[in-house]
Amino acid sequence: MRRDVLVIVAILLLGLLLAFPFLLSRQTDAYRLDCQQRQMRVAAAMLTQEDLQGSFAGYRNLQGVAADGEPRATGWAFSILPYVDFDPKKNSGPNLHSLDRYGAEGPDATRGQSPDEYYSVLVCPENLPPDNAAKPGWSSFVVNSGLPDVEGSDEFPPDWPANGVFLERFQQREHTAYPYVTSLAYLNAYDGAEFTLLLSENVDSGKWTDSQEPQVAFVWMAGVVDGRADPGGKLLRINQRRGEGNGSMRFARPSSYHIGGVNAAYADGRVDFLNEKVDYRVLVWAMTPNDAELTQPGSDRPIGPPYQRVEVEQDASPAAEPSPAAEPKADPNDGRAPNEQGAP
Repeated sequence: MRRDVLVIVAILLLGLLLAFPFLLSRQTDAYRLDCQQRQMRVAAAMLTQEDLQGSFAGYRNLQGVAADGEPRATGWAFSILPYVDFDPKKNSGPNLHSLDRYGAEGPDATRGQSPDEYYSVLVCPENLPPDNAAKPGWSSFVVNSGLPDVEGSDEFPPDWPANGVFLERFQQREHTAYPYVTSLAYLNAYDGAEFTLLLSENVDSGKWTDSQEPQVAFVWMAGVVDGRADPGGKLLRINQRRGEGNGSMRFARPSSYHIGGVNAAYADGRVDFLNEKVDYRVLVWAMTPNDAELTQPGSDRPIGPPYQRVEVEQDASPAAEPSPAAEPKADPNDGRAPNEQGAP
């Protein structure tokens, strides 16, 4: 081969090597943007449902009573599917058929059964199912459910509205003493919807048809080491050991295959990219709708610093005017049903 031809080939190969990282980066950015757009559609569906029903769904809800008389639970995705790409003129979205077949009003043959539909809006391009066998029910998204639930009682709920957005709603049909729900009004009365996480990715989540907290939600834990916020080894941080999930609560955290972080939606519908190195305390503050009233699930014991942020007056002298930040924000129901009394 002639020397000039070899030089040309070498230049072309060098150009390809130099361009490869750029092309890979562009493809990665495109995948992340596509994932953000899908996540934005899911968040919009959640906000549409909240607007029409007055509260967010639970991470676990009643799907329907099956033909054998057994109530069946389902995850958050089932209840929001009719509101994805919602058309106000038709008063529904294009996915109403799943609710019609498998929901509370479905026929005996399918009511309360687990759907096997694949919805691309629930899947990030960088977290595709490994094969066709895993495709039905595949999901990339999980919701903010606060602290891990404990056994509920007539006195206290499994978790409190101050700790997270999506709460246990399936068991509440039996425990009417605490029909706790979280609404947009509650979020705006305290930390604000624009500062409260709603939805995240998790490559170790379950299917959208699942209903257990580790499968469909991400949580935080109030561990403290040397006075600093730490999940205490019980919960992995963002993107730690991604792809190794075993269905346990330890993997109920935000994760993705994106470089450096994870896509997350806030309760105002905005989607942002969370840096995987974010301070754990900052992540918790973004998850909690009411930092000042954090309470241990299943009890009335408050959660103190470094998680709880209590705003105080800058000058406590009798003649001083109260700081605007210290004035309590009004909330008629405090995250509860309208007729409920008492405080967490």
